[in-house]
Amino acid sequence: MPGLMSDADMRLLMNASGADFDQMFLTMMIEHHEGAIEMAKTEQSDGKNADAIALAEQIDSGQTAEITAMQGLLK
Repeated sequence: MPGLMSDADMRLLMNASGADFDQMFLTMMIEHHEGAIEMAKTEQSDGKNADAIALAEQIDSGQTAEITAMQGLLK
């Protein structure tokens, strides 16, 4: 599944603190959101259920906005 963190990623995050934790967390969440967007775009293009497609559109726009906010926090 795209954007899913590995056990190794989670161990690194658990052992981090302070600014290192913040940066790792945001970077991983951006990757996670990008995975959700990828799946949402697939549903939008290939889906058959109107409700699922509408939800995918909401996920796409919402997660995109959150990525923008998280990227701003990383600067």
